[in-house]
Amino acid sequence: MSQGLDVFILGTGYCGSTMVGNALNAHAEMQFVGELNRLPAFKQFESEAYRGAPLFDRCAVCGTHERYDCPVWTDHLVKELSNSPAGRAADAFRRCRGGEGVVVDGSKNVRWIRHVLESRGRADDVRIIHCVRSPFAFAASYKKHTGGVAWMGGAMWRDTLFDVIRTAAHYGGIPILLLQYERFAFEPEPSLRRVCDFLGRPFDPAMLRFWEVPVHPLGGNYGAYVRYPNFVASNAPDKWKQSTKTYADKPFGGWRDERWLRDMSKAELTEVMFNPGLADAAGLAGYDLAYEMETFFLQRNGD
Repeated sequence: MSQGLDVFILGTGYCGSTMVGNALNAHAEMQFVGELNRLPAFKQFESEAYRGAPLFDRCAVCGTHERYDCPVWTDHLVKELSNSPAGRAADAFRRCRGGEGVVVDGSKNVRWIRHVLESRGRADDVRIIHCVRSPFAFAASYKKHTGGVAWMGGAMWRDTLFDVIRTAAHYGGIPILLLQYERFAFEPEPSLRRVCDFLGRPFDPAMLRFWEVPVHPLGGNYGAYVRYPNFVASNAPDKWKQSTKTYADKPFGGWRDERWLRDMSKAELTEVMFNPGLADAAGLAGYDLAYEMETFFLQRNGD
């Protein structure tokens, strides 16, 4: 294996990808670049689904400072990547940063990795970390953040999972590691050890205190940056203010993703459950939706 490795975090939104990227960034051999697909130079927002999505050319953390002082996302780096095809963006990043190692791209967008691989013309030294969350929990977040109906969130969850699998197979069988949000949130260390084994790197304990290692990402969930001492939550974009408050008091590890048990109705869960093929897709990702429905009813009966 060469020293350079391109790692793509794929999945739906609200799957914990920013927190995973932050933890990997603390590893001595890894750098988390955030959502690289949000650079204005890359034209991957051509479909209706992505039209109007925000673009970034500044670090999400340093962008909260009164004076922008990011040592990574400088005008020089942005220009360098803007003059590079998508398939060479990670290499251009390494060149500017003066090293090899693992570059972790948290874009999540399956169309983006296809765009990169078509530009690159090969898929060697590429790995996929597929971040997943219970489809019920994702549907609850989808409803809350988009105003859409919950069953549409379930359909998006299913389609994204199959799209990741198809894409990896199409490009010669790119290795995939599936990472469940719930397990990572409750006990991060075993999940991070699995990631290190998957990437062929030794486990680095610094990942368990990732906020002690500076991070300089594009985009992402701003709530995931609240532990960093140089992140100024009051200067985060308005749409992320509530997220920074939500995450401010959460420990890293030791908490369960159970809000959907309160926020979803029986009718909504049933509609999500009966998306064609959803239960099969959930089973592939390690979720037992019948058991989760049983848990939902037990809690409601106890209220």
